[in-house]
Amino acid sequence: MRHKPIFIVGPVNSRKTTFLYTLCSRLDCSGYKIGGVIQVMPIPGQEKKDWELSDQSSGETRLLMTTTFQPEFEQFGRFWVDYKTFDWAHERIIAAMQSYDVLTFDEIGPLELAGKALHATLHQVFSSYQGTIIAVVREKLLDAVLQTYGIPNNEALVLHVQKPWEEELGKVVMCE
Repeated sequence: MRHKPIFIVGPVNSRKTTFLYTLCSRLDCSGYKIGGVIQVMPIPGQEKKDWELSDQSSGETRLLMTTTFQPEFEQFGRFWVDYKTFDWAHERIIAAMQSYDVLTFDEIGPLELAGKALHATLHQVFSSYQGTIIAVVREKLLDAVLQTYGIPNNEALVLHVQKPWEEELGKVVMCE
């Protein structure tokens, strides 16, 4: 598997997280150890009001943000964000750097580009992690993410969720 960062891109609500779960399943079946954070999938057919992060190392989850007012959270646009969850995620990711082949980030977005959330964690991981980083990014933010974290475009593998999945997944790993 490649050590260059892998970015899963697509528009909002294009099943980027589902693609990440699929890729992680294939990597797992190929024997790779996966750490990092990924969003918990919502219940199908339910309005999404809460976003939770799952630590891929332990399976532990934490509420990250919600559209429901939370007095102890900070407002960012229409969301109420628990920055303590980002602190928890940072600790889990840094701990995973030593013993996992792959680190996942779901997703790098406006908060990171504003210098918040996992911004500092991403700088640390992109500069020193020896394994493979897989990150979900909205397609329209990809160039800003590459620039922010000093990644030349030709040093990243970009997988598009709007292309045939088998072809895109095959660029990384095949599971038999």
